[in-house]
Amino acid sequence: MKHIIIVLCALLCSCQMIQRPTKAKIRAIPTDPLQKSIYYIENNEAEKALQELEPLLVNNENPEIYYLTARSYAAIAELDNAIIYYQKCLQLQSDYHPAYNLLKEIHRYRQITLQRQIDNLKEQQVTFSSSGRGDINAVMRELNQSYNRQTQIYLAQGTAFLLYNNPPSNIADFAELEAQLRDVQDFIRERKQGYVSSLKKQSFTDPLYLKVLNMRSDVTKKHIQNLVTQSRLELEQNNIANAIDLLREANTQTSRFYEDKDSNIQSLVKDDQIESLSRDIAKQLINTYNKSIDVYVANRSKYEALQQWQDIADQNRKIEENMENLIQTQVVQLMRFEKVSPEKVQRHPSLIPLYQKLLKALPDSDKKGEYHLQLAKCFAEQKNYEIALKHAAIAKKDLGSYRVDDLIEKLVEQIKRSGK
Repeated sequence: MKHIIIVLCALLCSCQMIQRPTKAKIRAIPTDPLQKSIYYIENNEAEKALQELEPLLVNNENPEIYYLTARSYAAIAELDNAIIYYQKCLQLQSDYHPAYNLLKEIHRYRQITLQRQIDNLKEQQVTFSSSGRGDINAVMRELNQSYNRQTQIYLAQGTAFLLYNNPPSNIADFAELEAQLRDVQDFIRERKQGYVSSLKKQSFTDPLYLKVLNMRSDVTKKHIQNLVTQSRLELEQNNIANAIDLLREANTQTSRFYEDKDSNIQSLVKDDQIESLSRDIAKQLINTYNKSIDVYVANRSKYEALQQWQDIADQNRKIEENMENLIQTQVVQLMRFEKVSPEKVQRHPSLIPLYQKLLKALPDSDKKGEYHLQLAKCFAEQKNYEIALKHAAIAKKDLGSYRVDDLIEKLVEQIKRSGK
């Protein structure tokens, strides 16, 4: 209980921003209603502040008025009203940081308080079950209601996240919020119909479950957009590595909207916007990988002129890593958008120029045998058997007969059949 009291005190103090006047700070009460409301808030007279603010709310689009109204309601512990007016403030100015921060504090306080109630109810449940005493049905009903209230808190946090528009802050807040929504979604599923593994993905239609699923989808979509926005800012400052990291995370998040046939977990709700976002991210990621490779190749040339061998090795490692990531991005794009099967995607003709670029940039790579083998398979898929055979022969030198002989035998047979 002690830590909850501390949180509540911190919440109310942060909402009120109380500054008890000293003799040196005493000033006359302003005549302007807005300034007068600020004066009353600073002097811990929230009811008087609300009296000044109420007439100002009529047909007014000044976000500060709604922010001050919310602070006043929070100061007198009317948190439902405080939430309403913080949200209205953000609707008028989506980057109003103080409103978002205090709104988060209210949700956090409610979450902590409710979690303690849930823990107490769980203890009662265990006690009543083991002793055979007490109304366990009443406890279960109250516990169920508490879980539903907890879900509503997480949904409210999602609403605040969607209203607030500050990419760095949103990105920082996403992981915790998404985990909470995911956990409560899974919990609803298990609580309603047993274990997840026994349930088909598309058969679950509980309204609260779907509401959380839609909120998760909207929150994740906004997170993806924020990652793309930040990646562009990083590119403008030539921070290519940071831009790639952000785009890779965005690409990973988009994959959660696409159905996983090997999983019973329902994918997020895909729409035309996420399809467009996903294509755009893949395109940007490929372009950024190419730009990074060009930079590393140029750096390597400078280090070669200076005979800086360790730096040369570092640039080669970065070139190979980014080239392989570029190829993998292309593979995912082919599977996701072109519907190329996993069995055929590694032999797709669009991979040929990528492997050729990789070998040109790194002719002495330790993995050049693997790259030549992939090229052999890609050319064979195009029925260009002679070029495929040349790459297979090079691959054999590095990989050995056991990896390549079967392919070489098939290629030779195809060449004989074609009469060449």
